[in-house]
This record gives sequence, C-alpha cells and structure tokens, in this order.
Amino acid sequence: MPSEWDRLGGGYVLVLQNEVPHLVNVAAASAAKAGGAAVVFNAAPVRAVGRDLLSLVDVLVVNRVEAEGMSGLVVQDRASAVAAMPILQKLAKSIVVTLGGQGLVVSESGGKPIEIEALHVKVISTHGAGDCFVGTLAERLSKGLPLVEACSAANLRAAEFVSGH
Repeated sequence: MPSEWDRLGGGYVLVLQNEVPHLVNVAAASAAKAGGAAVVFNAAPVRAVGRDLLSLVDVLVVNRVEAEGMSGLVVQDRASAVAAMPILQKLAKSIVVTLGGQGLVVSESGGKPIEIEALHVKVISTHGAGDCFVGTLAERLSKGLPLVEACSAANLRAAEFVSGH
C-alpha cells in the first residue's frame, strides 16, 4: 500500500511557502518527512509560523524582511544576517537568508554561517527572483548537492533570471 507521501506524488524534496495555510503546510511536511523527503520552507510572505511546522523543516529560506520578523533583529546586509543567525538557527536545521544584490548567508545544521557574494548583473526585473532561487535550490538538493553548493547554483540561476537570461 502506498504511503501518504507517495499518494501525494512523492519526491526527494518538498517546498512549502507561507501563502499556503499553516495546517496544510504541516500536513504536507509531516507526510514528506514520513516518506523520507527533505522539507524546504520559504517563509514568504512574512507571518507567524508555528513550532509544529518549523520542527519539520530541514531548510528555512528567508529574505531580509522575513529574517527580521523571525529574529527580531534588523537584517539589511550579510553582516546583520550573520548576527541574526544564532536566533534563526533555533527555528530550523539549516537556514538560508537571501539578500538580493547583497548575496546570501547559509548556515547548515547550526554550523558557522557561510557568506555567498551576489553575482553582479544588469537587473531587468526582480519579480519572481525568490521563487527562482528556491526552485533551483530544491532541484539541486533533490540531486544530492550539499546545501552550500545548492545555494551557489540557486544564486547563479537567480542572477540569470533577474538579468533576463
């Protein structure tokens, strides 16, 4: 008999976001975890998130606004994202703070934050850049790439995306 995760389509990685009702996210994350999948949660748009969901999250992805809302600290650049990381690390196993043209900061399993530089491109439009980043991140994680490598690939793809390539 197929598992609940298999009935939902299965896979190696589940991506969730805050536009989905909380209880639906919890149910999907529970099924994914029971099925052996990793859970990536993009906390956009910013709103309160329950511990019941965060306890199921493998990778929490937040932008500067969401990082501020979840940490209570002002997050404007990589240095302030690093400063917020000890608070954010209490929320999920691994954290990714995206900062648009200022790059991103990654902390894997509570480890030391790693800063990744932004790729400098001529920006045509940033609309959808976060979704592009998270989609590429999940795709690379599903292929077994380590988190930092997956973030670097997602950073490159998002730079291409915003530049219209």
